Amino acid sequence: MGKEFVAGLSFSDTAAQIAVLELRRDRVVVVHLGEYKNGQREELWFLESLFQSNGKLFKKVSKVSIALDNAEVVLHSFPMDSSLHHADRQEHTQWELSNFIQDFQPKEYINDVHVLRTHVQEHTVDMFVVVARRSLAQQVQRALGEHKYDLHLLDTNHFAGQYALAVNYPEVKEKTIILASIAEQRLDVGTLQAGKLIAYRYFISASSEENIKRLNEYCQQAGVNEVYIYGSGCTLAFTKALIAQRGLKITTVNPFRRVPITDALRETGIMLGQEHKFVASVGVALRKE
Repeated sequence: MGKEFVAGLSFSDTAAQIAVLELRRDRVVVVHLGEYKNGQREELWFLESLFQSNGKLFKKVSKVSIALDNAEVVLHSFPMDSSLHHADRQEHTQWELSNFIQDFQPKEYINDVHVLRTHVQEHTVDMFVVVARRSLAQQVQRALGEHKYDLHLLDTNHFAGQYALAVNYPEVKEKTIILASIAEQRLDVGTLQAGKLIAYRYFISASSEENIKRLNEYCQQAGVNEVYIYGSGCTLAFTKALIAQRGLKITTVNPFRRVPITDALRETGIMLGQEHKFVASVGVALRKE
C-alpha cells in the first residue's frame, strides 16, 4: 500500500481550519495545517481554505472530509418509547423534527440518529438527531468535485472532536467525562460515558463569561467534574478563567498527542498554542467511516 493523502476541514465563527494527513499501512502523520479567516461569509466560504492551497501536496489529496460548524446543523434530543420498531422510530423522529423545524420537509434534510441512553424501568430511550440541509451537502459535494476532490465524510464539529478525543485520549473510555466545543458565542457540551455520548446540550451565549457559567452549571447538573475543551473560543484568557472555577478538572484537547506531525510542520510553529483549533479538522480526517 502506497501513500494516501486525505484532508479534514472544520469551521466555526469566521475561521476554517484544514489538516492534511499522510496515511500509510503502519502510520498516520499530519503533513499540513492551515487556517483561513473569512470576511464575506458566502455560504461555502469555508472551502476556500482548501481551494486557495495550490501547492503540490494538495494535488495529491484523494478525499476530503468536512466537520460542519455546530451552528450549521440542527441538534435535537428527545425521549422515545423503547418498544418502537425501526419504522416507527423513524416516523417518531420525523414528527419531532416537524415540531422543532419550521416548515419541515423530510426530503430537504439528512438525518443522523443516535441512541444516547436507555431507561429500562421507564421503557424509554433518549434519542439524539443531527439534521443537515440536503442542499448544503449537495453544494459542498459539487464544489469539491469541480476542484477534483471527492467528499468522503460530512460530519459535525462535535462528533469530529469526539473522534479526535478517543484517538488521543484513550483513557476516557474508562470513565465519565464532559466534552465541550467552545465557539465565540456558542457552547456545545456532551457527556461521554465509557467513550459513548449519553447526553448533549448547546447554549447560545453572549460572551465567554456566559460560556463559562453555562459549562459550570452543566457539569454540576451532570455530576461530572472532568472536562475536555476545544474550539476557536478556547483563548488563553478563557481557559485560565475556566481553570479558576472550583471543582473542575480542565484539559484542553491536543489532537497531536498521539497523532504525530512532521518536523517541517512543527518548525513553522503554526500549531504552537493553537492545537485546540485543529481538533475537529484532525478528527474528521482520521475517521474512516
